[in-house]
Amino acid sequence: MITIKDFKTGEPCYIVEKSYGRGKNLEVKEAVVEKVGRKYVTANCPWERKYENFNADYLMEATSYGSSSYLFPSKKAVEEYVEKEELIRFLNRLDSYHYERCSLEDLKKIMEILKKYNLFS
Repeated sequence: MITIKDFKTGEPCYIVEKSYGRGKNLEVKEAVVEKVGRKYVTANCPWERKYENFNADYLMEATSYGSSSYLFPSKKAVEEYVEKEELIRFLNRLDSYHYERCSLEDLKKIMEILKKYNLFS
């Protein structure tokens, strides 16, 4: 989990903007940390944006309108997030027809992974 303490003034950071809709990609921008406060990290890209803790692998933009962007302290953290998002999008496109091609053993492995995260009641 990334927190405000992972950021230092003057160091590079990365902003991810999520575009919603079919075929939309994530846009990654490099920025510089302007301020690190008790509640917010401020980055400037191209305008000043404030980010707060979100109990996730990123900080979330503090905004009252539009979509929030996400802030990451390193290029590696962004790359891992983008890869995870692409895998989630791929899995969301699968239909039951695709699972019928899997062997019983493979389906059992998938179920074990999902049970690990308590996704079933």
